[in-house]
Amino acid sequence: MAVSTTPTSNPSVTPVIAFLDVDAFECQIWQRDNPSTRGRPCVVANATGRIVAVTHEAKEIGVSRSETPSLRAALKKCPNLTVFRKPNKWGKQDQEKCKKATWEIVSHIQTFLKTYTGGDVVLEVASSDEFYLDISGEVSRGIERRAEKISGDSKTPCPPLPIPKTVVWERAKQRKKGPFFYRLPYEVTKNDLGMFKNVKIYSYKNEERLMFGALLVETLCTYLKEKTQLELSGGVAKNKLLAKVGCTLNKPRKITVFSGPSSGVPNR
Repeated sequence: MAVSTTPTSNPSVTPVIAFLDVDAFECQIWQRDNPSTRGRPCVVANATGRIVAVTHEAKEIGVSRSETPSLRAALKKCPNLTVFRKPNKWGKQDQEKCKKATWEIVSHIQTFLKTYTGGDVVLEVASSDEFYLDISGEVSRGIERRAEKISGDSKTPCPPLPIPKTVVWERAKQRKKGPFFYRLPYEVTKNDLGMFKNVKIYSYKNEERLMFGALLVETLCTYLKEKTQLELSGGVAKNKLLAKVGCTLNKPRKITVFSGPSSGVPNR
């Protein structure tokens, strides 16, 4: 499955691509079977003692696959480290547990998309714990539905949408966090993101699409956590590269809107 590359009917509309990454994927799979280990520094090691996965709690105390590649070095750094042993199968690491978890996630994503979207979201499984979604069409519909609720009075602002704390606005050289206020583009005001709507209508409307997409992704991640007990981070941008970069900026358990260095939006 691949992200759609078909151009939209309106070329001025920014595509909205989401990237999802399961935080410390293999560690979470083992922690799911051992709930008492959640929130503790944990690693997954293969049969030879090489570390293949590290929780964020372990990374905070200096354990990582690069700095402490061996289990011996990791235990020296953190004696209280919880270790999960990954078995071998036919001389190689047994990936059966990971494969089952991956397709469990895919199944729930597909169920969510069929239930809560218009059906044109394209899903790409990039790896065992990474997923891309083209949500451009669903974002357009969501904004249209929201616009229909606005009063006929052109000077009446659209009520602001609540932005969860898990959603972070990020762009080159500047980080912005919610709230993000959706208002009519011809209001002569400047919102909390520093975007002049009367001057930069094009930029504002496309930045609005990205934030609207982030709300959809946040809802999806919450749904997946309820169904799989796995926590995810996400990135939302106008292309796959920026979406993946954005995801890495605020892990774990955050959805990052990343417009990139050339968004055309004036900085404060």
